[in-house]
Amino acid sequence: MTLSAVCGRWRELAIAIPSLWASIEIDSVRWNEGECQLLPHLTQIFLERSKSVPLKLELNFLRFDLDAEEWEDAKRMFEVLIQYSHRWYSLKLCILRTGLDHHLYQYLRGRLPMLKHESVDNDGRDDNDETTPWDIFELCLSLTSFSLQPGDSLTKGIVLPWHQITSATFEYSYSVHNAFDILSRCPNLEWLYVETMDDEDESDRVHHLHSSTLRHLSVHAISHTRLSRSIGNMTLPQVASVEISGVRERASGIRHGM
Repeated sequence: MTLSAVCGRWRELAIAIPSLWASIEIDSVRWNEGECQLLPHLTQIFLERSKSVPLKLELNFLRFDLDAEEWEDAKRMFEVLIQYSHRWYSLKLCILRTGLDHHLYQYLRGRLPMLKHESVDNDGRDDNDETTPWDIFELCLSLTSFSLQPGDSLTKGIVLPWHQITSATFEYSYSVHNAFDILSRCPNLEWLYVETMDDEDESDRVHHLHSSTLRHLSVHAISHTRLSRSIGNMTLPQVASVEISGVRERASGIRHGM
């Protein structure tokens, strides 16, 4: 939008290059009063000017204090976006756990044919039943990589085309076991990154894991004792690189990338 506002010539050039409009970031945390009203219209402009270029979206709805009018504006903006869901290529979704079952997300099920990269960050609250399936990405025929933060959240409930996944990331995971257990779900996984705080006793939960496809393993952990026990119960005949390092335990809160 800034380029198109400089002068008439720059505006013509900007509008003539669809790829300039194909990356959309919407961050509710940084909204100022009254800005929500502009979202549906601005979103529509970006979607139309991006033509048929695959879309890269970063949508952050991790905010608790939006009033009813602001939520309505956000809803209308999302309704505009989902009309173009067939062009979504990369999605980073930051969301409150209480909103996972919203019907707008369910509308996306089966309507994301191009989605290849998916990342879900959430507030980590456990007041939702993690066993309730969250299956909007189950039918994504192009999906090959995903990321979860916190790493343990949704692992019981999220449904993905596991056999397609070749790259997985778990950030701020509370459990080594839960993160590594993804190997048993993804028979074609090649790259795994795990950042774990591991503050629970899992001595009775460690079991043997085998992956004949994993080539790259990167682990950042606090508890080296539990980590070594978990890795000692893994068989990775094709692994080409392993990175293991420690991280400092965060005092409070959950780190979010946006």
